[in-house]
Amino acid sequence: MKICRWAKHEYEETFKRCPICIKERRIETDLKHKDKRDKNKKHWRDNNKKRIKEITLKYRYNITIEHYNLLLKEQNNVCAVCKRPETKIYKKTNKVMDLQVDHNHKTGKVRGLLCSDCNISYGRIKESEEAILNLLEYHIKHNV
Repeated sequence: MKICRWAKHEYEETFKRCPICIKERRIETDLKHKDKRDKNKKHWRDNNKKRIKEITLKYRYNITIEHYNLLLKEQNNVCAVCKRPETKIYKKTNKVMDLQVDHNHKTGKVRGLLCSDCNISYGRIKESEEAILNLLEYHIKHNV
């Protein structure tokens, strides 16, 4: 066993430095420079919106920005379900949101782009064909 010079912890000889002290110093340094780090993160995010979109599309849905734009063009910039453009607004930027990528949660396959209302509705009925048909039947029955 070795004894740490900095805080007198005992640690195994297989380590070059005391793992407890390294962890404590890392936490201390993180807290000391938290404001600067947060400022740098915010600056990067503000200046790399397109890159963030690309990374998100690739990570979540395994598609490129080009594939997203192709889907958008095929759908004439409107929702695949209601055929209307997105109307929901980001609270932070006061800009209209992009259409959301709809995908099969079991296979991961991308189906199209939906507005936030249609995406939420589709998700709430659990993507069930039976529930969709029942909803349509209900709508027809009570809208005549």
